Amino acid sequence: MNKKLTLGLASLALAGTVGFGAIASAASNGSRDGRGSSVSTSADPSVSTPADPDANANPTAKRPKLTTEQRCAKSPEIIARVTAKQAKMAERTAALQAKRAEAETAGNTERVARIDERLARLEANSTRVANRLAKAQTWITANCAG
Repeated sequence: MNKKLTLGLASLALAGTVGFGAIASAASNGSRDGRGSSVSTSADPSVSTPADPDANANPTAKRPKLTTEQRCAKSPEIIARVTAKQAKMAERTAALQAKRAEAETAGNTERVARIDERLARLEANSTRVANRLAKAQTWITANCAG
């Protein structure tokens, strides 16, 4: 019985040592997942590439700042997208108002209340989008020629 206990404790100690060794090895490579870190250099110091290949998948990573010329070049695309979003919101508002009228004639007050909440959220979003469009158009007229 004593031999079994000794063998069990020895195997537990060995497993722990191997585990700590693996963690220490990964930490010395500079990465928790064992890939190591790589720092890339480029000829242009304003262009930086991430050391982590998965950094582009991170939604909280900062985007590079666009120059005024680049912003002006993208302005028609942005206005088209915002206008399309406003049209989609207007369609959704009309559909919800029709559903609300049906629910109201049917006497379903709970559904009317839910639809009213959705309409209020949609109206708030529509107002925000309209404000952003106005702000973008003001910036475009002030900074873009033509």
